[in-house]
Amino acid sequence: MSRIKLGLFSAVALSFVNLAHAQTATPTAAPSNILITEGIGDDVDRGHRNPTLSVEVKHVGQGIKILADATVSNEGYAHFPIKFEFFVNRKLFATQIRTTALPGPVGVDIGRDVAEPPFNYTAVATLLHPNRQFTTIIEGSVYAVDLATNFDCSITRPADSEDSVKLFTENGVNTIQSGNDTLSLAVNNAKSTGGGLTATLNGSVVIKLSDYSATATLSYIEGSAEAVSLELSGSVTVQDGKLSSLSLSSADGETTVRCS
Repeated sequence: MSRIKLGLFSAVALSFVNLAHAQTATPTAAPSNILITEGIGDDVDRGHRNPTLSVEVKHVGQGIKILADATVSNEGYAHFPIKFEFFVNRKLFATQIRTTALPGPVGVDIGRDVAEPPFNYTAVATLLHPNRQFTTIIEGSVYAVDLATNFDCSITRPADSEDSVKLFTENGVNTIQSGNDTLSLAVNNAKSTGGGLTATLNGSVVIKLSDYSATATLSYIEGSAEAVSLELSGSVTVQDGKLSSLSLSSADGETTVRCS
């Protein structure tokens, strides 16, 4: 029985890039970590006849859903069929096609019997023409937990007075997944409450996936002071396979990092 299922991925995701003027084939991350690109590598057809391909990975139950959609910005070629191919760990997993008679986005379900995260995938969208083809490729990784997200973060540090702390906040902090259980955290411009100080906090957070405990080694700079190294520990919260909050503190409890 076929394991292929149609995805419910809306083409609205493509509105996050200007399809008519895409000039690079380097994947870009749109909201919800959707990868969008046109062409292969750094090569894009001058007439923009390559499909603009978008791919989203979702954790669904115990499996992974890879959703794809594609459009062609060249109006003279937009009516031709697009063939989608999905590779898992470099092996062809499924091939689908979309035509004007059978429109709509596509997607595949990857069960644990096919591939256990972490694994690599490749999505290929090819515009089919009577005497030529135009292709776009996206390559990505699927991890056990999606650690790439957007946070609002707060940092507390001990103040000069024993009875007070300094509080720094920054909204819109992006995390970058650098491994199956590792993320990079960069708080670049946290502002203090009631003062003119700013702070930066950068480094890696390692998560124990069995219980979602976390340890971190972070570089902290406050104002124009020298950088100090912070060793923090704590936990994360994961919902539907995606990181939703992060809570870290020093051994003495005087330094905390809270993101959600």
